[in-house]
Amino acid sequence: MLKILLTPSIWFRNYPINLGWSHRLDTLMDNNIKIVLLDSYTAEFEDGTSIWIANYPYAYGSNAKNAGYLPTRKTTLKLAEYIGLHAN
Repeated sequence: MLKILLTPSIWFRNYPINLGWSHRLDTLMDNNIKIVLLDSYTAEFEDGTSIWIANYPYAYGSNAKNAGYLPTRKTTLKLAEYIGLHAN
């Protein structure tokens, strides 16, 4: 994706990518599941999936309850846009 190549800030990240986590987040967003900002650091989808939203983009999108992996860069960009449009 050209946007990834033109956004150097997302080239380096704190954790490895987990494709299963990325797929889960994509599915939630594709189904327009409601997301709520819990605080400055975390957000939660209506199904209880909690995500870390601080430290963009280095740890952004990791599982807030079990950090250690991230969604793909494409999903990270999609998530940032989704939260901007849909979060309380």
